[in-house]
Amino acid sequence: MAEEVSNTQIIFNGYIDGFPTESAMTVKASTVKLEVPEGCNDAVLVKNLYLSCDPYMRSRMSKIDDNYIPIFTPGLGFLASCYVHLFPKFIDFMLPLLREGKITYVEDIAQGLDSAPAALIGLFSGRNLGKQLVRVASE
Repeated sequence: MAEEVSNTQIIFNGYIDGFPTESAMTVKASTVKLEVPEGCNDAVLVKNLYLSCDPYMRSRMSKIDDNYIPIFTPGLGFLASCYVHLFPKFIDFMLPLLREGKITYVEDIAQGLDSAPAALIGLFSGRNLGKQLVRVASE
């Protein structure tokens, strides 16, 4: 039997037109059953400790018909599983650059899921420095 745990999401209320605001997002608390989908014999469940706020999400928040990556559906969120097949290609490309020191990074970490809307908005106002993360859990 699958364990049921709390699950908190940041949901966009609709497509974003112009500058995003906190009122354009809803914090939704619910429960979810921890179970691997049927037929996924080699899958694992992970617990997110950080929420990543990426500038590339901007193009997914607006209703643009000819975007290079599919836009999100308001109320549902982003599905990283749609792009898992590209991960090996990404690793092959990035690892040599990381090892050679050609790519470095800085992280700006906000604390708590409640700070996620403000952290996302900070991307567009220049408030953050480096990769914007939100620490949503400590373990």
